[in-house]
Amino acid sequence: MTNTEKMLALKQALDGWKTLDELKKLFGWRAHTVRGRMSDLGRSGSPVERKREGGITSYRLKQQAAEEAA
Repeated sequence: MTNTEKMLALKQALDGWKTLDELKKLFGWRAHTVRGRMSDLGRSGSPVERKREGGITSYRLKQQAAEEAA
């Protein structure tokens, strides 16, 4: 899988809220790799938003970015 394909897959995975553990399992990446890839998305114009509930942090593409990507 190329880097471009990985970034597209991550964008698709972040259509809904996902925890760091879910993303790690989905891609087989370590936590720092998941966070780095999400940072790369933000720099490429697809910012990721974060929420914390009950001590669990979840991530998704910001709604405006997700609507423009579709």
